[in-house]
Amino acid sequence: MLGAGLTVLSHLDGTSTYGRLAAGLTPLGAGLGLAMPPATTAITDALPKELQNVGSAVNDLAGELGGALGIAVLGSLLTAAYRSDLHPTGVPPRVAEAAESSLAGAAAGGTVLHQAQTAFITGLRTALLAAAVTAVAVAILLRRSPGTHRGSGQGGDPQSEVAYECSTGRRHFTWGGSLERGQRRP
Repeated sequence: MLGAGLTVLSHLDGTSTYGRLAAGLTPLGAGLGLAMPPATTAITDALPKELQNVGSAVNDLAGELGGALGIAVLGSLLTAAYRSDLHPTGVPPRVAEAAESSLAGAAAGGTVLHQAQTAFITGLRTALLAAAVTAVAVAILLRRSPGTHRGSGQGGDPQSEVAYECSTGRRHFTWGGSLERGQRRP
């Protein structure tokens, strides 16, 4: 759903209606809403009760880091596509340079504004399509990853998985592999 929403949003332009915008934002929000709670639950349920606060903190950190890196990468894609699609001609060099630096700079130039808007939409499409492809690829990889246990309530083959250990000072926990959460290693 997330990929579908991003793909719909990538086809918006200056004449798009609010209905088309909602048609992209609705599956985008639904996809995020359906993916994030189970992911958080999977992280915290994989840990003993005494360590779930740490798992929650790591989950929050991963979300913040992923968001920051995603914005940086997609922003770079947008900027690169914007600059490669913008060819200001017939304007003073100062105006062309301002337009190439940002869409706001192009607005000050007047005649180059339409070209800059078109280039910005091209860059936005590039970034949104890259995000859609990434979302779909990650979903496919997660579905096919080894050690994924759907509804079995037990871990997988202990030979192919690593058992993780943690000492809290009071008790020693082992989880992963085919061991139940909180079970001691023999």
